[in-house]
Amino acid sequence: LGSALSGGSRGQGFFTLTPNEQTDSDVRVNADNSDDGIAIIESQDGVLNPSATPEQKKFNTYRASELKPNAKYFRATHQGRVGTTTVTFGSPVSPKWPTASGCAQSAATCPGFSEAIYFGVVQPLLPVTVVAHAGFVVAQASINLQRLNTEVFTLSLDTVASSDVTVFFSSADESVATVQESVVFPRNGANTRNVTVFNVAPGTTTINLRSVGGGVPYDGAEATGVVTVNCLKGFGLSGIYILAQAAPTGGGASAGGG
Repeated sequence: LGSALSGGSRGQGFFTLTPNEQTDSDVRVNADNSDDGIAIIESQDGVLNPSATPEQKKFNTYRASELKPNAKYFRATHQGRVGTTTVTFGSPVSPKWPTASGCAQSAATCPGFSEAIYFGVVQPLLPVTVVAHAGFVVAQASINLQRLNTEVFTLSLDTVASSDVTVFFSSADESVATVQESVVFPRNGANTRNVTVFNVAPGTTTINLRSVGGGVPYDGAEATGVVTVNCLKGFGLSGIYILAQAAPTGGGASAGGG
């Protein structure tokens, strides 16, 4: 997980776990986080349950009644510190474990066998590294562009970068508006840049970004919908500078002429 922004809220990222097979009984998977000061990890079951206790927010339960694929997410929320934390997974021993380990190894002859299997499979899952990046600041939440015109918005880094940071931009709908490809923030240099957006056709789109370089604070950071772009129909002008001659006199010379 390397996302500074994912979904509708700044500072959140998501990853999912999906059982490889339909389970014959409920299986609980705990997410154990190494540093809550970097990011808080919450389960989908906990997020969707307003009355969930802090303990209940640490695990998802994959129920036998849920049809495959029953993927469930864990949500990481940035806590304001730049750094990394590691999430490991475990499944507590099922109450049926002694029975499961002592009977024929199949769900048909041993209810709870899935729990026993997943106890042995969930624990060795590779840990997930959550990177809590520094952030970006955009001065304008939205901009309006007249037809076939351009506009700029300013982008700033939260901190002065210790090494060069390149930020790449994309438009969610290039048939409405396009955006310049990238800007560079040099190490120990100015941390604000102007970004140019081009009106293509009437409509609304958003601008996304991702950054490369700058170490843990910025490398791999992404943000979606950082600016809303409203491309207007507008009006067309035949010219912006008009010459108006004085009215001619009776003899053909301009008024005031010799």
